[in-house]
Amino acid sequence: AMLVLSGHAAVVAAAAWLVVRGCLPAGAGGLERLIAWVWSCVAIIAANGVMLGAVGGLGATGYWVADLAVLLGLIGLRRGHWRGDVAAVRSLAGEVGGFFRARGLEARLAMLLLLLLGGMLLLSLWAEPVVYDALTYRLPRIGQWLQDGRIGTVVADEPRINYMPVVPDLVMAWFIAIRPAGWQFGAVAQALGGVLAVGATIGLARQTGLSRASALGAGLLLFGMANVAPQFTSAHTDLFTTGVLAAAFYLWLAALRRGEGSILGGAGAGLALGSKGTVFYLAPGALLWVLWLAWRHRLSFARWWPTGLATVLAGALFAGPVFVRNRTAYGDWFGPAEHVRMHHGTGGVAAKLEKLPLNLRTSLAQVFEPNSQPPWWRSPARSIGEAIAAGLPENDTHTLEGISRRGTLQALFARSEPDADATSFGVLAGGLFALGFFTALLRSRRKGAALVVVWGLGTGVFLCFFHAMQQWHPYG
Repeated sequence: AMLVLSGHAAVVAAAAWLVVRGCLPAGAGGLERLIAWVWSCVAIIAANGVMLGAVGGLGATGYWVADLAVLLGLIGLRRGHWRGDVAAVRSLAGEVGGFFRARGLEARLAMLLLLLLGGMLLLSLWAEPVVYDALTYRLPRIGQWLQDGRIGTVVADEPRINYMPVVPDLVMAWFIAIRPAGWQFGAVAQALGGVLAVGATIGLARQTGLSRASALGAGLLLFGMANVAPQFTSAHTDLFTTGVLAAAFYLWLAALRRGEGSILGGAGAGLALGSKGTVFYLAPGALLWVLWLAWRHRLSFARWWPTGLATVLAGALFAGPVFVRNRTAYGDWFGPAEHVRMHHGTGGVAAKLEKLPLNLRTSLAQVFEPNSQPPWWRSPARSIGEAIAAGLPENDTHTLEGISRRGTLQALFARSEPDADATSFGVLAGGLFALGFFTALLRSRRKGAALVVVWGLGTGVFLCFFHAMQQWHPYG
């Protein structure tokens, strides 16, 4: 199985490199090319999965045929450029090798991060992804798709098996189909998302003017967060979605600063939309980022339209079929109406405004969840979290399925071992984010400070919109 995986991965990697060569200019940096390469691998697998699932060819053989067809097609499109494409791989390898041969602090930090990410990728190969969501609907529907050869509506008691976005599951299916039985290799999809998320964090940190060492520190901080590291070996989709969206945003921003559009960045937004519904809640904050950056870096329409077209086409490919199936099966674009009400509650704007401060206070308490903190901070964090939770109502109408708000938090604080579904980013990461935001606000004339402020404001918009819409539960 490992030999087959290696061979198939080589085919996809070769095709993805040709995509990078066709979409990125020669002046793109080494990190940008690496992120674009990994992102393109994921996008090729996802795109082929969507098309195979529509025509009835989903499975190990179908993936092989489709991936080889993409590679051969790209070779045909790139005919006459193959010497340059091969030389560019060698050049990138030389850049990476030269960076590590420098043996400074930056090289040591990068090697540490590389070892950690490589270790997680290896663990994800052998992990049995038996988290609750995976057992409830994710793995069952992947198995059904692989048996049927297509993506369809499955008769089941769990409606999430049908109405949830499919892109991460199709990437999992690519890995799972390599083995004749079992679910091993499935978690690699999440691990790849984690690699993209860490890489994009480093790239975005560099875009704000941070040094290489500080940017690598930001990547290590993200990796070490209690609600990130466990996701590398799970069959969830949060880290996958975070990775493809963060990578797309980084690729777009890097291109924007060169005075160019980004086909990969635009397509990444559509890919993320087809990955998880959380992107819907992020949209208002992301719109703020995009509008501000578009205002600061004013490009001609000729530079903009490829990015916009890529976004629309990718959204239609990756998210469109899910909306159509939901409309056909449930009469609603987003799934069963009762599930929408279950997650968003009832009532209009007044109900959302009533819910918002309550949910924000509850999430603030959860930030202090003790297993999400460094060892020396767990006891004080528990005390602070319990004090905040004590002021929350035991029961109210703004929780998922009527769960006890205060009681759920108290049970969470009492756990001696972490619950990967309910851990938070912790006080350390949250405090550093707040420190960075207010430092940039106070020193707004420094290079990159305005960008940090806008990112912070967009994050605040996301948090407010999410907490106003969602019924509270400890898994968000």
